Amino acid sequence: MNARDASSFDLRFARGLSKVLSGETKETPSAKFTRFSAARFVTDPPAPLSAPMPALVPLETKFPSASAMIAVAEVAPTVEVEPKVFDDWDAVVDWSLEYTLAESAFLADFQGFLISSTGSWDFDDLEAIGIQLQSTADRANQMEGAGYAKTISLEFHEYFVVGLNFPAPEGGFFTLGIIGSKWVPFEKVDIIAREVRRNLSSL
Repeated sequence: MNARDASSFDLRFARGLSKVLSGETKETPSAKFTRFSAARFVTDPPAPLSAPMPALVPLETKFPSASAMIAVAEVAPTVEVEPKVFDDWDAVVDWSLEYTLAESAFLADFQGFLISSTGSWDFDDLEAIGIQLQSTADRANQMEGAGYAKTISLEFHEYFVVGLNFPAPEGGFFTLGIIGSKWVPFEKVDIIAREVRRNLSSL
C-alpha cells in the first residue's frame, strides 16, 4: 500500500487489517465501499440502433479465394449521364448549370472576359470572377513542369467557384466557370470535363 495513488482511506483500512493480523486488536475495520446496483443499468432495454446494420456479404462473392464473412455497407452508385452532344458553348454553359444545380455558369476567354453566361448572377460579377480564375490559372501555369491547370477551385466568403479549363483553337484556353453556395462534387466536375472534351472538336 505504498503506491503514490493510494488514498488515505485505503491506508487506514490496511493499517487496521494489519493490527487484526498481528493480534493487537480483534475489531475488524469496516470498509465503506460504494455499492452499485446492476439493476440500474439493465432495467431498461437497449435503445434500438439509429440505422440498420449493413448486410453480411460473403467475401467470396468479390474474391473467389476467400471464405470469410464481412460486413459491407451499401454505397450509392456513381450517377452516370448519357453522352452529350453540344452544338455550341452556350449549350455547354446551360447544361452545366442544370446538371450541377448551381447559381450561375459562364464561359470566359483566355483574358477572363465572358463569352456566355446563365443563371442568377450579374454579368459584371461573373466577369470579375472569370478574370480572377484566369489570373489564378496563369500563376499555376508558371510552375515548371506542371503543364496547364485543368481545374481551379476558389472559396470566397459565401460562395464557391470551380473553373474548368479547355484548350482554345487559337491558343490559350477557355474557362467554364460554375458558381454556387456549395461545392460542386468532384464526380460531377469530372463528368462535365469528360463530356466537354468529347465535344471540343465541334465547339
